[in-house]
Amino acid sequence: MRNSVRVAAAGLSAIVTGAALTGMLDSREASIPTLIIGGSAAKGWHDQSGQGYLVRALAQYGSVAGVHFLVQNQAIPGARVVNARIASNYPVWMRSSRGGLVVIAWGFLNDLRLGTRTGAMLKVIHREIALAVATNHTVLLVSPPATTPTFTFDAASETRLWHQVSMEAEAFHSQRVFVADVLGPMKRYVRSHHQSYRRYMDGTWDPNTAGHRLAARILSHELTIFWSGLGTR
Repeated sequence: MRNSVRVAAAGLSAIVTGAALTGMLDSREASIPTLIIGGSAAKGWHDQSGQGYLVRALAQYGSVAGVHFLVQNQAIPGARVVNARIASNYPVWMRSSRGGLVVIAWGFLNDLRLGTRTGAMLKVIHREIALAVATNHTVLLVSPPATTPTFTFDAASETRLWHQVSMEAEAFHSQRVFVADVLGPMKRYVRSHHQSYRRYMDGTWDPNTAGHRLAARILSHELTIFWSGLGTR
């Protein structure tokens, strides 16, 4: 997974360079068109800021990297990975992001609850990544943040599914594909600080504002570390 983070940083660096060549760079920073797909956590539900962990993390990372992400958030609360609306609109949404960044951040809980076959999910995610790479986008595949099921009844199944999904992305061996795990570090943070997971949750299925904030900090921290290391590679 570490190598994936390094690859992602290189891919984002390439976007910035490309932006300068195509007039997307202003006098201060690069502006990167960014498409987000996923479910309710990706949409930012129950985050009082209205942003969610993904938008928060991109903003935090961008402030360090000198990058501004122009976000088009097409996440659909309640959606499963196998989703006809997203499948039909995904190519259209990507055209408006013009070879920028595609953030794929499925939550999995709806699929686990409704019994979606793992093979069907992997097939969809593979197709989403492949189409993005084929159209010169960089892909950021992000795990869901930890939620109540992460610590209770879906602990094993969610972790196992995320592992399979991340391996699907890793199998591309592409400098344009990055896998970021927020789920595992978030669980470890809560446990290592001897906290109740409930302080980060809004009901059963979603993080609250504190949960989104913690997930964003984890994601932006990883990205910032490896962006900073680019100059020494």
